[in-house]
Amino acid sequence: MLDVMARDPLVSRMQLEAELDRRCQQEQERFERVVRFLIDDVRVPVQWIHEARAVRARFDGVPEIELVHAMEAGLWEDAHDVFTRHIVAQWVVQERLDDMAHVLQRMRHHRDQIPEWDTIGELLFEYMQIPADFAKAQDALEAARSSQISLALGPLTRLRDRIRAALAGFDKLRTTEPQRSLCPPSAGSEDSSVARQRRLVSQVALSEITTRLTGMLASVQQQVREVSGDPAYKPVSLSVKMGENYRLQYLNDMTLQHLHASEQQPYE
Repeated sequence: MLDVMARDPLVSRMQLEAELDRRCQQEQERFERVVRFLIDDVRVPVQWIHEARAVRARFDGVPEIELVHAMEAGLWEDAHDVFTRHIVAQWVVQERLDDMAHVLQRMRHHRDQIPEWDTIGELLFEYMQIPADFAKAQDALEAARSSQISLALGPLTRLRDRIRAALAGFDKLRTTEPQRSLCPPSAGSEDSSVARQRRLVSQVALSEITTRLTGMLASVQQQVREVSGDPAYKPVSLSVKMGENYRLQYLNDMTLQHLHASEQQPYE
């Protein structure tokens, strides 16, 4: 192997990756056989297996794996906690909205087991519903324009109030309840660079959410004035903190972190 590496590093790297993939697959198959033995022969409840894997993922620092197994184990409070504290902000930034909707829908069926659901979970769930309801309201408005436009006033007004309530909820989450934020204060043992990165991700996520909701609110408010025949109807301009500055700061921080890590690596 060393001789091959000396002659052609690219070929040796491909061989090494193939070997690592093969061994990882073997380890995964071995692990699955052990799990099947515990479930089928020892009769260990499946929920216990998932709970153990959730605990292991927590200690390994892999929150998405912890989330999956916590839900499968029926540990809905733990699942909600890891989701809101360690996952949802990153998913908002990455625009993994379908994944968010799927997780929140599953949790909502078990909201009676989640003490903080009304504070965070329901707020996020409502945020995920608003864009679809906004699109429906636009379709209804277009249909009403060809018949009786005032019929669209009720749905638009209700949607406007829902968006306002969601914005107020996220503002409260950011300003008055930081311990329940999408990125709560870090533990004293957490590395400062990691804590800073988590705060930046949270700021980007909350700013993205605020920006999307505010954009829809501005549009709906204009439509409410149009439908109600407001003589003072004019385009609405709202002042919000946009997400772009936070996003640039986040990307800059990630770049500096990558460069710093690269400097620690020996040159080949």
